[in-house]
Amino acid sequence: MDYCEFYMGTWAVGGRTDLSPVYRMIFARLKTLGLDWHYAFPRLQLIRFVKPEPEGPEWGDYDPSTAFEEEENEQQHAMLEADLEEGHRESLEAAKDRPLPLTVTAYHDIFGRWPPGWPPWKET
Repeated sequence: MDYCEFYMGTWAVGGRTDLSPVYRMIFARLKTLGLDWHYAFPRLQLIRFVKPEPEGPEWGDYDPSTAFEEEENEQQHAMLEADLEEGHRESLEAAKDRPLPLTVTAYHDIFGRWPPGWPPWKET
């Protein structure tokens, strides 16, 4: 499933029917309006919520164990980001051997060219 199937709500019926005509209709309307579509390969990313640092040094509240925990959290965050990046690279490699996504094929049928962002492994 790609993000277009998810956001269009077609992921629930995609396995039961060919949605290419729907995609071609959407792209034909975009083209008529002078709009375009950019392909984006699915990717997981981390979002991190951190508390902002107070203005100026507040040494009275300094706790060495908290600083140590923060360093551990930084290391875990970096490791998780590296794992996600490796998984993304592996997904891109696997995508090279799979059939074209229906959305990409439909775009090509209407615009006569590949969408910006395709193939995704060229951008990395």
